[in-house]
Amino acid sequence: MKSNIIGVALLGAIIGVAASCSQPATQDAQQAPAAPAATSESASTATQPAAAPASSTTSQTSAASVAGEYEGDFGDAGAAVTISGSPPHYNVHIIVGGEGCGGGALGSAQANGAGVLTVRPPDAPSCRITMTPNAHGYAVAESGCGSLHGDTCSFDGQVHRKH
Repeated sequence: MKSNIIGVALLGAIIGVAASCSQPATQDAQQAPAAPAATSESASTATQPAAAPASSTTSQTSAASVAGEYEGDFGDAGAAVTISGSPPHYNVHIIVGGEGCGGGALGSAQANGAGVLTVRPPDAPSCRITMTPNAHGYAVAESGCGSLHGDTCSFDGQVHRKH
């Protein structure tokens, strides 16, 4: 229990630092900048995505279902994943943290026809992170990414959409 509390606190600290990381801009023209909230009613309205036009394509629908914030566990460590962009090109930011471990990856991701995202962070050429969609969110697996998180962590586990 104590290690989970420490892991969550560490993950929170990492997420706070990661929020200041610069991420590549997306080409999603439908996403409007968030306006400052004047009241609680306008705040909840401002965070709601705009309704898609009746003539939306399947790719726009899948983009809405992919982009977002996810959380879960990678072994004994907490994980946070942010996906932005639009099909078939996305930007993925992964953060993992727990007792004695921590790290992250940021990179562009290519989606295949089945919706599987493959991330190859530019700062770790041997690293490959595969995110396979499932009923709960994504199953995440990695290969060659030790330089991004150290020996006691991994980018292997399950994440679900953050509520």
